[in-house]
Amino acid sequence: MDVSQAIKNVLYKINEILSRDPGEEIRKIRISEKSLKKVLAANFNLNNLYIRHAIRFTVAMVLALTLVYLSRERSVIWVTMGVLIILKPDITSTIDNLISRVGFNLFAIIIAIIISFIFPH
Repeated sequence: MDVSQAIKNVLYKINEILSRDPGEEIRKIRISEKSLKKVLAANFNLNNLYIRHAIRFTVAMVLALTLVYLSRERSVIWVTMGVLIILKPDITSTIDNLISRVGFNLFAIIIAIIISFIFPH
């Protein structure tokens, strides 16, 4: 209710400014702003979903890229691709992506085996 009331007040003030005579003095809309310190403190803590996701994503990518660097194989790059595709900010989307990705990969492996029996070369 507070947010909708604040939006309504801003729209009324905008309407007043737009409907004024051209000779009148220009008025500015004043809004109460929070300080940068308060905004950063509210958003950059471990209670924020996106900060937790950023930390989780960074750790997973560092581990995956370390694996690629240590193995020096091109096929390991799929691990980093999996991290990029599977990890999402909320756990349910991550689990859904993981299940669908693993399921479709198993399906593709089965199809590849069947095709390799049909066309052995």
